[in-house]
Amino acid sequence: MIVNLRPAGRWLGLASVIKQARYEFTSEPLTKCVLQRLPIETFHWLLKTDLGFAHLIAEALADNLVELYDRVSQIANITPRHQLESYLWRAIAEQGLNGNGSGEIRLRLPLKRKEIARMINISPQYVSELLTELVEEGVLRRNGRELIIVDQSGLWHEIDFEELILNH
Repeated sequence: MIVNLRPAGRWLGLASVIKQARYEFTSEPLTKCVLQRLPIETFHWLLKTDLGFAHLIAEALADNLVELYDRVSQIANITPRHQLESYLWRAIAEQGLNGNGSGEIRLRLPLKRKEIARMINISPQYVSELLTELVEEGVLRRNGRELIIVDQSGLWHEIDFEELILNH
């Protein structure tokens, strides 16, 4: 099961290693990337002796909390369809595809329907129904595990309230 998609440069298992608890998940890249491992002893030594490293970890934990808060808020406040469309935008960004509003986007789904359903807390059947709605509305076409997004404006965009406030 995939718990979360992570952008480049993110830490996995931070809370577990700080608490010296077993990390319950295995990381597996969905796209070409490099995973680097840091032995727990080295991590704890750096955390205790290097103020810059400790600050980096504190920032990463704060980022994780903000991300978690944002996701919980979104789940509580948006429809399952919007959650699915939001997931599609994150997958587009993760794959480095052009989401500039024009032209088709060929998106290879990194997750299976069952995993997407678990991530947005709906049934796999409902994921299929929502994708069918998007097809019927002309927003996308399906080709196996690939989605061809033909009308980017038909996908819901999340509003970044912090950015909205800072820029206005």
